[in-house]
Amino acid sequence: MKIKKNTLAGSDKYRLNRWLEKNTETITAMRLPEIAEAAMRDLGFVITANNIRGSLQDTGITLNNSRAKHDAALAARVEILERQLADISDRLSELESRHPNP
Repeated sequence: MKIKKNTLAGSDKYRLNRWLEKNTETITAMRLPEIAEAAMRDLGFVITANNIRGSLQDTGITLNNSRAKHDAALAARVEILERQLADISDRLSELESRHPNP
């Protein structure tokens, strides 16, 4: 169900603004509908992408949701995962060399 118009009560808008400030690092690479879904899950009331847009303006938070920035963030995450996977592989190789199969 897609809600087109939703006006938040003052207390809900305040809670949403605080939630956005608290989760700024997490939401910067997300799109507005994704942020609205996450906020709804955490806060327990209906929030639309337009509510998020207005609250972002109120709080002065800017998103890095351009496609290039989003792709760069994903590439950075992939790099980290590749390094972690290489570390795990090295550890497994070391363990296998210490304890060869009979």
